[in-house]
Amino acid sequence: LINLPPNHYLIDSVLALGYPAEEPVVEETEDDIRSWKDESGRLHVPKRKLAAVLHWNVYSPEPAKIDES
Repeated sequence: LINLPPNHYLIDSVLALGYPAEEPVVEETEDDIRSWKDESGRLHVPKRKLAAVLHWNVYSPEPAKIDES
């Protein structure tokens, strides 16, 4: 596609530019994180809270407080 010689480069990131074709709805979840479309074709994207996915590597008996506002 971009005519690079094989085995000389390792592509580790791709940046996509443009305008979105959809307007997804973001929903908070703690369980399933699979996206789905409703009857009208609108994309629903479940997201977990930041505190649920971060790991704090600190020497403290209590985890740090996160302001999610």
